Amino acid sequence: MNCPICGKHATLENNVKGVTTAAGIGAGGYLAANSGAAGAAIGSMILPGLGTIAGGIIGILAGAAAGGTTGHVIGKLIDEDVIRNYCCDACGYTWRAD
Repeated sequence: MNCPICGKHATLENNVKGVTTAAGIGAGGYLAANSGAAGAAIGSMILPGLGTIAGGIIGILAGAAAGGTTGHVIGKLIDEDVIRNYCCDACGYTWRAD
C-alpha cells in the first residue's frame, strides 16, 4: 500500500499480533503443562528417569510453540482485516485503510 500523502511505500502496523502471539504462547504452554504427563509417560517407556523429564519438557515446548503460532496467525488476521492501520515508511503518516 502507498501513502496517500507522499505516495511512498507504507507498512501494516502490528497493533495486535505481538499481544496475541504472547497470549498464545502462554495458553499453549499452560495447556501443555497440564497434559505434559502424556509426554512424561511416553518418555519413561523409552528411557526411565531422563526420558520422563525430556518427554515432559518436549510436551510443554510443543504446546507453547503451537499456541504461539496460532496466536500469531490470529493477531495477523485482526491487524490485516479488522484494524487495518498503515504507517508510511517515509513521512510517518498513519491512517486506517478503508
